[in-house]
Amino acid sequence: MQRVFEMMGNAIAATWAALVPVLAEVPLWAWIALALLVVAWVAVRHFRPGPGGERRPELFLARAELAREERDAPFTALIGFSNLHPEPVQLLALAAAGGDGQRAVVEATALIAPQKAVELEADLDIGGSGEGWLELYLYVPSSRARAWRLRVPLAWEAWTQSYKAVPLKQTLVPVRKLPEPPARAEDRNPTPPPDPKRGDGSRAFPDDF
Repeated sequence: MQRVFEMMGNAIAATWAALVPVLAEVPLWAWIALALLVVAWVAVRHFRPGPGGERRPELFLARAELAREERDAPFTALIGFSNLHPEPVQLLALAAAGGDGQRAVVEATALIAPQKAVELEADLDIGGSGEGWLELYLYVPSSRARAWRLRVPLAWEAWTQSYKAVPLKQTLVPVRKLPEPPARAEDRNPTPPPDPKRGDGSRAFPDDF
């Protein structure tokens, strides 16, 4: 084995001795160009976008709690949000749903400074019990995406009759549009127009006109 190592060492030394004269003839500008190529390759590897073709901004929902004073009242959401991104982000909307699937969407106008944490508050009319979700829709100026959706699951706490976020399960994805408010009850079940009647209250038929 020692003999094998000696042969390998001799081969490396001979190769290096043969390369030294060749490398000495390489001009300085070629070495500089090679160094710049290496630096550019490292930079591209570091800043390369993710699988979705867009570098994700550093946004994090630290905590959220949704509670209400009365059973039929809307939930008040208290949200702790951190903008870890190096530029300000604009909050566009909040959306949520409870275990029964009842959704709520509210518009927002908060502008969050870079490297700052803020407290957000909103009233969300959703149903209680079961597992739900909370979403924040944000605009990032340097991003090619129209908006980013930060979604976090909500866990129902029966003893306090409130929801709490599960921050470690949150997801952040680019989206092309904002959520639409759910249809109101009167929109889902429009009142039919009244039937035409005579002056005396009896129904009118086509033959009577």
